[in-house]
Amino acid sequence: MSKTNIDEINRNIYDVKNKNKTNYGHIENEDIVSLTNYFDDIADEVDYCSLNVYYKHKKISLSKKKYIVEINNISEIKETIVRMNIFLNDNENIDTHLNFINNKFSKLNAFEMSDTDNSNSKKWLAINPKEIDKFKALEKLCLKLNINIGEVIFFGDGANDLPIISKVGLGVAMGNALQEVKEKAQKVTLSNDQNGIASFLKSMEV
Repeated sequence: MSKTNIDEINRNIYDVKNKNKTNYGHIENEDIVSLTNYFDDIADEVDYCSLNVYYKHKKISLSKKKYIVEINNISEIKETIVRMNIFLNDNENIDTHLNFINNKFSKLNAFEMSDTDNSNSKKWLAINPKEIDKFKALEKLCLKLNINIGEVIFFGDGANDLPIISKVGLGVAMGNALQEVKEKAQKVTLSNDQNGIASFLKSMEV
């Protein structure tokens, strides 16, 4: 079995065996500046994701993970940014901000996200380059590995998994997945906290 991960940033393929990443898109610097200025007063936190670093702006993190870097200004960012996460201080008008991004920034796609592991958590906005998502990354991966998408098992739980979970050979929703993800999946396994992926794969062993 080929173990390859299409990670949460949606455009990156991580080769577990060779320990390298391939990126298929990024956010232009001028858009990063404009979005940062727009959300500066209405966001509790703005995060910028590169292939190797997770930059956190406006909020101090308790994490000691080396890849998390706290910044005071976007001029401190040295890598190409492939995704932004916007955590608003008030989610009441989240749809207004969502529509603003999708209408004003022609090269970007914004969508609403939520922590599927915690139903009480706040929602946030995720921003990706337009027309680049997990399904596009999977297509490139399948071409590289010379396999058909119908041979793929995919596990998902969030809104960014919707474009892909019904198009693979076997789409499996985690037990903690959003209801719309479960409705599109062919199977449902246990939650993240219950080792749902391992449990499902073990049940398939013959």
